[in-house]
Amino acid sequence: MKKPELLAPAGDYTCFQAALKAGADAVYIGGQRFGARAYAGNFSDTEVEDALKEAHFYGKRLYLTVNTLLKQNEIGELEDFIGPFYEAGLDGVIVQDIGALSLLGTLFPGLELHASTQMTVTDVRGAEFLKQLGVCRVVPARELTLGEIEALCRESGMEVEAFIHGAMCYCYSGQCLFSSLLGGRSGNRGRCAQPCRQPYRILPGQNGQECYPLSLKDMCTIEFIPELIKAGIDSFKIEGRMKKPEYVAGVTSVYRRRIDACLDSPDGAGKVSAADMHILSSLYIRSEISGGYYHRHNGREMITLDQPGYAGCDEAVLQNIRSGILEPELTVSVILEASLHPGRPLRLKAALAGKDIPAAVSVEGQEVQTASKRPLSREDVEKQLRRTGGSGFRAEDIRLDMADNAFLPVKALNEARRQVLDLLKQKTAQENGPVRTANKCRTDAPSTAKGIPSCAAAVSENTQKGSGIPHGPLSVHASVKTISQAYSCLKEGAGRLYLPHTFLRGDWEAALKDMKNEFPGAELYLSSPLFSVNRMKPGWNVCLPPWVPDYLTACRRHLYPDGSGCTKRTGRAVLPWNTGCICGTVKPMASGRIKWIPTARRWS
Repeated sequence: MKKPELLAPAGDYTCFQAALKAGADAVYIGGQRFGARAYAGNFSDTEVEDALKEAHFYGKRLYLTVNTLLKQNEIGELEDFIGPFYEAGLDGVIVQDIGALSLLGTLFPGLELHASTQMTVTDVRGAEFLKQLGVCRVVPARELTLGEIEALCRESGMEVEAFIHGAMCYCYSGQCLFSSLLGGRSGNRGRCAQPCRQPYRILPGQNGQECYPLSLKDMCTIEFIPELIKAGIDSFKIEGRMKKPEYVAGVTSVYRRRIDACLDSPDGAGKVSAADMHILSSLYIRSEISGGYYHRHNGREMITLDQPGYAGCDEAVLQNIRSGILEPELTVSVILEASLHPGRPLRLKAALAGKDIPAAVSVEGQEVQTASKRPLSREDVEKQLRRTGGSGFRAEDIRLDMADNAFLPVKALNEARRQVLDLLKQKTAQENGPVRTANKCRTDAPSTAKGIPSCAAAVSENTQKGSGIPHGPLSVHASVKTISQAYSCLKEGAGRLYLPHTFLRGDWEAALKDMKNEFPGAELYLSSPLFSVNRMKPGWNVCLPPWVPDYLTACRRHLYPDGSGCTKRTGRAVLPWNTGCICGTVKPMASGRIKWIPTARRWS
């Protein structure tokens, strides 16, 4: 059974160290820019580089969030921001902006690209599209069921990262503009003011009682861990970059125990202990917990109607976490070998314990002297070599080769110990860092690229290469919601309109006829729903008004490949939907309407 990665959050360096001590396999953090948690402590540039060294020393991985939508004037700053971390061994970036995604894959060969949950991947087609851009891991929408995520793991050929614990957004996959509309603080820019946690009145007037209809309970999937492992999920992600070190350490440690227990005994892991459930329910939980969407599709029971804020924490639990996880030093076992013979320099070798081919380094120190009075005893040397506090190492075994009359100042022993452990730490971190030989997913990225060409420059370059793209005025395409918007855009010169799918139920027929007469060169396309999930079954019927093919370019181009607008005969049909298409059969009905029967999904 595949061992999943346990991925913990860290809003500052203390939380990062808490995650390592609690048993996380990887940690995700935010820098000073481009992260979706602008109000977390976040990491300075120096702290990111220090965290990379420390994570790799302990054999862990570190991912950086670049998961906001970037403005045009910020795109050019991305290379300078990521460059130093890339050189320092950054393991991967979590990205939402598709332009940033493409740029990072081009500028930094071999850097792992992870698609943020805010990219709203809902099926294997979306994952395959991102794979073509170099993405090697997707974080799908949290609204997917366990079966849908299992299919994504099985069919996409990509790593899948799924949330297992933490706060939940009311909006689909975090695609929310509520905070931006109310207070100018966009969640897509990392500045969500969390209006979903505010009280509202359901009924008009003053009679409605205040409640919290938009505040979701926090996710807790500790009881689902055996199922999630069997589903083939590659990484289990804990939410919480705004949380305290006690939360990071406590939650991570509980899931670490549960995952290990399931891997050790897949069929006999047993129930989650009462002690672990108490820890999870005592650490910054909004009144109650739920299992998310893995086994449920919406429901009143997912909402914290009465209390949106975090319940108080059990002080005894917090103290146990501090004393049991946060305060002890995290160490790596090391074997030290010392050679002390008069007339020769001190030789000290350090190697990691428990490795078949351990990383090893050695140093030479001060020349060993012949003792005139009291020689060094083996106990004296061992005592000094065991003083590894603060180095990240623990001396598991000390091997001495020394003469009975050897003498060396204690200061010289301590200096050699510090030097050899520093060297071993650097070598271990380097060996555990990522290999930059090639991007393991990107298949078409050029190895080098500098700068971002302007639109005009790109058009000119493509024309010179014989791409056939004309070097002329750009065409304006507009998405509209109402008939008046459509007319306004066409009058201002828009060459193509994207109409809402809701127009199929409205009184658009006469308006479309007038538009085509007044603006015969305009292209009219159907804009499909923003999100879709591959839940449609063969035989699921969609009825389209018979006048649709007469006016929509999209229907002529996609529904009817021959462009005839044939509404009275059977034919193959393809309807654009989200990033893919739904294939089906068009059949006439006695009522004169068209019955469209989807049979499969494919890319257009």
